[in-house]
Amino acid sequence: MNFNKAIGITLLIITFFFSCSNDDDSSGNESIIYQEGNITITLKKIDDGRCPSNINCVWGGNAEVKMTIANEDESMDFTLNTAGYINEGLNFPTSASIFDLHIELIALQPYPEETVPLPLEDYTVSIQVN
Repeated sequence: MNFNKAIGITLLIITFFFSCSNDDDSSGNESIIYQEGNITITLKKIDDGRCPSNINCVWGGNAEVKMTIANEDESMDFTLNTAGYINEGLNFPTSASIFDLHIELIALQPYPEETVPLPLEDYTVSIQVN
C-alpha cells in the first residue's frame, strides 16, 4: 500500500497556530482546530503544568488541552493530556473516543521555559482524528 495514501486515509494531523488569548473566560477565545462534515473540535483552553526545559524536576508534569467536540445534535467537553498513563493512580489520557471518532493529542509545542508563562497564541497543537 502506498505510504502517503495510508497516511491520508488513516491519519489526519491538525496543526493549528492560535490567534487568541489565554483568558479564563473562553467565550470569545475559542478556536476551531478541526472541522469535517458536521463535526467540529474547538479549543477552549490550555493549562500547561509541564516542567520547564531549563529546570531540573522530579516529574515532567502535564499539560491539559481542553476542547469541545460538537455535531449537529450535541456537544461535549473533553480534555487531552501530554503526560499519558503513568500508573494506576496517575492516568492523564492522551486520547478520547467521541461520536465514533478516536482523537489523540500528538504534540503540544513549544515546551515551556523557566517560569515564563506562554500566551495561548504561542502554542501549536497537533491532534490525530480517525
